[in-house]
Order: sequence, then C-alpha cells, then structure tokens
Amino acid sequence: MRFIITGRNIDITEGLKSAVEEKLGKLDRFFAPETEVNVTLSVEKERQKIEVTIPVKGNIIRSEQVSSDMYVSIDLVEEVIERQLKKYKNKLIDKKRNAADFAPEYVDEDEEIMHVPVTREEEGIGICAGAYMGGRKPAILMQNSGLGNSINALKSLTELYNFPLVIIISHRGTEGETICGQIPMGESTPRLLNAMDFHFFEPTNPETAYEDVKNAWKLSIEEGKPVSVLLEIKYW
Repeated sequence: MRFIITGRNIDITEGLKSAVEEKLGKLDRFFAPETEVNVTLSVEKERQKIEVTIPVKGNIIRSEQVSSDMYVSIDLVEEVIERQLKKYKNKLIDKKRNAADFAPEYVDEDEEIMHVPVTREEEGIGICAGAYMGGRKPAILMQNSGLGNSINALKSLTELYNFPLVIIISHRGTEGETICGQIPMGESTPRLLNAMDFHFFEPTNPETAYEDVKNAWKLSIEEGKPVSVLLEIKYW
C-alpha cells in the first residue's frame, strides 16, 4: 500500500504520519501492494477529522471519522474500514480482482448505507422521498430501462416537492452493448433527462465518479430536483 497523506490546517508530523501508516497498514492484506491510500487530516476548531479514500478497480472504499483528538480519529477510521472489509478476507484483492463481484456485499455491509431493494423503480422513488423527509440522503440505483418506469414519480413527486435525489444509472445500450434491444433506450436516456430538465454527469472512471456523485448531491440540493450519474458500459 502506498500512502498519500495531506493536511488542511494541520502540520503532518512524523508522529501523525507513523500513526496513519501503522494503523491503516494493518489492512494491507485486503489490497494489492500498489494500492494507493489517500488520507486527508484536517482541523476545524475542536473537530479533528481524518478522511480515507482507497480507489480500487470498479469501487472506492471510503470512511471519515471525527473526534477531539487526531490519534483517536485515526484509530476509529481503521476500525470502521476493517469491519467493512473483514467479511472479504477470502477475497484478497490482486491485480486481476473483479471489483464488480465485491460491490453488492460491500454496500450491504457499510454501516452508513441503508440498502432497500424494491421490485419497481417508482417504488424506490417514493421510498427515497420518505427517506429524505426522515433526514437521510437518498440515492437510487437503476438500469436506464427503469428510468422510463419512473418519469411520472420523478416529476410529480420528487420535483414537485423539491426533494433532492441522486440517481445512479447503469447506462445500457451504449458503446460495447451486445443486446440490440438495449440500444433504443440507451440512445434515448440522455434525451429523456434533458427533456425533463434534469442535469446528469457521465464519469469515465471510479475516481471521477466519486467526485461526480458528490457534485450531483450538491446540485440536487440547490435545484430541488433529481440529478443523475450515468455509468456507460465502457465505465466498467
């Protein structure tokens, strides 16, 4: 593991650097040796925060912890990430690891994510509206064919009542598609979003996707309507 440690409003002392590398180094059994671990330490008043981001193929593993003591924050973030990863001790990551196999279980194990499966996409739109009213940050994952099932709910519920929502869409029917029946909806998906006046992002790799999802949420809050993130076939 290769550590990239930066600081905001804090000097990165040798003690802090050693603490980060020693604690997070315990997780090296889960990752390939060349895996980059991006660590940001920051201080704002009495809040001493550590943010850890580990990009791997098809995924980004991330956690942040805050306390009044940076060394305590470092301990906490290592414990959280290790709990998330412990289930996968038999799926050690090497150069040929398929991250797509890792993703579904990872979502279910993440303590910060409430995963609610639904049978139809418009049901998920309603659940997301309720989740936002309950103080959560809602997002829904769907294939682009499900977008066609959700248009009325997105316009008559989510947009009408200014509910923010991030829609992460598997954009089938794009370059590399092998099923001809997916192509018409694949071509129509951006046009549908534009017709509904919904902004969308089209990241090309996990690193840009991470930033796009964050920006999608901010934009959705500002506009009071859904913002989508389209993941084309070539993304994977």
